[in-house]
Amino acid sequence: MSGLPIFSGPDWDLFSREVLARYFAAREHEVYFRSLKSQSDRRDFYPRLVGPFTELLNFSSDTTSLELLDSVVFRSRKKIERPSPGLQVLEYLQRTNRRGVELLGLAAPLTFDSLRTAYKKAARRHHPDLGGSSEDMKLVNLAYTEFHDVISRWNDSPVTEKTADASLDSIIGYSWLEIRSAAAQLISIGATLVAIHTDSWAVDDAFAALQRLREHDLLSTSFAKTTEFAGSFARLLIRLAKRLHTAGLINEAKVVQEYGLPFNSRAMEADKFPEGWRSSSKMLGIALEEAEAILDGDLELKVVMTHPCQAENLYRLKVIGEKRYREAQARFQKRRSGDESLNLDLARFRERGGFILLPYDVPFHCVARRNSLVPVPSYYFYRIDHLSDDQRAEYFYAFGPSGSCDDVRQYLYTRMSSYLCSLIHKFSAEEAEVIERECEFLLKLFPQNAPDLEAVLGVSRHLRQLDSATRKEKLSLLERLDTRERPQPGVIVISLSGGGAGDTHIRITPSQWYSSVVMASSERLQMALQTGSIQTAEEEGKVREDWSRDLELIRRLGDSDITARARDTFWNHRREPEKVVDALKPHIEQLLDAGSRIAPKNEGELQLGYWIDGISAALVRLKKWNEAQHWLELFFGLDVHYHDRLAESEREKMLKRLARCKAQLAR
Repeated sequence: MSGLPIFSGPDWDLFSREVLARYFAAREHEVYFRSLKSQSDRRDFYPRLVGPFTELLNFSSDTTSLELLDSVVFRSRKKIERPSPGLQVLEYLQRTNRRGVELLGLAAPLTFDSLRTAYKKAARRHHPDLGGSSEDMKLVNLAYTEFHDVISRWNDSPVTEKTADASLDSIIGYSWLEIRSAAAQLISIGATLVAIHTDSWAVDDAFAALQRLREHDLLSTSFAKTTEFAGSFARLLIRLAKRLHTAGLINEAKVVQEYGLPFNSRAMEADKFPEGWRSSSKMLGIALEEAEAILDGDLELKVVMTHPCQAENLYRLKVIGEKRYREAQARFQKRRSGDESLNLDLARFRERGGFILLPYDVPFHCVARRNSLVPVPSYYFYRIDHLSDDQRAEYFYAFGPSGSCDDVRQYLYTRMSSYLCSLIHKFSAEEAEVIERECEFLLKLFPQNAPDLEAVLGVSRHLRQLDSATRKEKLSLLERLDTRERPQPGVIVISLSGGGAGDTHIRITPSQWYSSVVMASSERLQMALQTGSIQTAEEEGKVREDWSRDLELIRRLGDSDITARARDTFWNHRREPEKVVDALKPHIEQLLDAGSRIAPKNEGELQLGYWIDGISAALVRLKKWNEAQHWLELFFGLDVHYHDRLAESEREKMLKRLARCKAQLAR
């Protein structure tokens, strides 16, 4: 006996087993897909996702392969410990499994591609049939599966192993549910296939994917019975039933409707929200009523096409005729022409010098590799300090001589963060002027990001106009307040009202809020070093007082008959634009009146954008372009705090609607 530990697991090449090769490929595509924030980007990626997902789902009835997947991947899955902030994947792996790193011969930057290449070389070195050690080969396999899993979950971790995000829907994948078995993995990707086929109007394919899940009894597993899965899946089945009926697949629609009943019941029973307009069971009930009306022939589903894949499938299934199909194609071509125009603007900008290498970015500079799917930075970790090596490479490619507008857009928040970090940590008046010119150009490309770009501009202009001594003192304080540590998702770091009690850092962030921090006096910044807030205790007390008063006013508005009518009409009569306009107008007017009586910082709590989005959409359906333009321009002309609760995607949608109104009126 040698006394060496014996490791369980296979000593053969993992990629020699098809189910494992398909799993790793599907997982890599899933990770990239989930990182995409734009619905348009996700739809563009659908064709690349369907293949790997379908290939893995083909093993649904192969119990031997599923047992192998469980034994190799899921039973050996480890919890990702919380590493130090800013740690790269390879550094983390060296701390947790140095022997595995050595056997694989890993080097930075570590990506799915580089890990796979390293594994294949290690397999040739250590495979027992090629003169290697069986125990070393087992260690190589354990390391590969462990490291692949760490890379897969690195964007959601390292701060937390499982991040719940209720904003994610079934189209993005069931990423907030913990996958602990091969069956759960197949359910997740199968349900995601149903979702993307439904979204793209390939409803016949969606029904086929659902049938596959049913035939292999995957939806009877404990994972499928969780209330979290049931709530999301119930909404998906309702949507699919409506679209199947609209496509003339009546029998299939009835099958889906009947099959969805237990999921609907489970979701409603699990609803823990108090009765109210944001109750999930309330919203599900409304969706069910609409679906029943459509399937009974009492209501017609309005068909909206926002992506070419939808037009293709709608035409293929004869939901739309050739005329509407051609009109949709022309609209999409116009959009592509607009994108091409932006890329031409970007090319001309580069001819005049392009983007500079920012002082703060210099230590991270690297060359991009364009041969792998690199997940887009999350909302929490977009600062260059927090990006992985491959994300940094993508960032430098985007703002180098060859990046497209889409590349720039994906890393725009990183760029804005680096602008501010350069201004605060590496200030130069000459470079500040260049940063301002870049921001002004980016404003033209991405008007939907105006608030944050304008915040950067405001910071730069403020710092440049200060005298040298004052600026030096202020920058020193701002540097001390900043931290390079990764923020924790779901944890408030700092707010002007002292919401970050116990944390004396104020992170540099591209926002109007941070701009107000920079504008604060040196005395207030000195105070923030001790308290974590630029406000005095008295001012914080006033903020809390204003908040309580304003919240009570908003609560009373929520209980008013005007609000109740607006909610009921918007939920139950959304397809009747005249009723929507009639009900929403007085509600918006009362919100505007309330806005004049509450503290500016709390204006976003009125959620005015939600209602103006609704009334402007209804007016566009009625082709009342002037009125729609009026409400949209009114909203975008209001104080920036009214936008605080408005998602970037909603803002972008409203800006596009405003542009459409102007185009129609210019005819």
